[in-house]
Amino acid sequence: MLNMEREQQASLLRSSSSSKVKRNCLQCNVVMYVYPCHIKEGRRKFCSRKCSGESARNKVKKICVVCNTGFDAHPSDIKLGRWKCCSNACRAKYKQNEPVQFFFKNISHQKHEGGCWIWEGSVCGKYGFIGVRSCKTKPHRYSYILHHGEIGDGLKVCHKCDNPLCCNPEHLFLGTSMENSRDMVSKGRSASGERNASAVLTKDQVLDIRRRAFNNESGASIARHYSVGTTTVYDIIHRRRWKNI
Repeated sequence: MLNMEREQQASLLRSSSSSKVKRNCLQCNVVMYVYPCHIKEGRRKFCSRKCSGESARNKVKKICVVCNTGFDAHPSDIKLGRWKCCSNACRAKYKQNEPVQFFFKNISHQKHEGGCWIWEGSVCGKYGFIGVRSCKTKPHRYSYILHHGEIGDGLKVCHKCDNPLCCNPEHLFLGTSMENSRDMVSKGRSASGERNASAVLTKDQVLDIRRRAFNNESGASIARHYSVGTTTVYDIIHRRRWKNI
């Protein structure tokens, strides 16, 4: 039924423009006669299937992005973003250099305080990330590899400037997790004392607990007064907690 309806619609169109018009084949330039309705619909551009196939196989000139050599490529491949390189050797070089170009493209060229290279690409949390060989890595780690070489096992790339988005290789150094934590504490960036989200006591309360303990008040009495555990009170007294006070 559908085929019959389509044939009826086609016959109506042809009857409305029954006289065919001349048109040249886009491939071989041969004159052919087509209905005006077909031209309006964008059909009948070629005189045969052979010409249509040859047109699809036609290649155009393109310049290799690596060696600047001209080569032939299919228009459809160019439209899809393929065939950027003329050979496998150039393709391997392009894949190797592509993350490097992407990295420097996403570095801020504005002058920042302290000479930081600020990452302007994708960010997850405090740090950015970049895709390298189908894997995600942090841009400051990638910057260290580019300028200083490989990173050893168990080592972290730390910031001298304490800016997690900085990728300046002069601001980066290697260290273990312990060294990174010590560096954080020495610069006063650790969430200790009242800055800790789980802190129950304040600085003045901690000093008052130690004063009461010095005056021979029992740990249980102090714990009841501040609604904390006895272990917490003794840890504060013996400086196992709140060591910075």
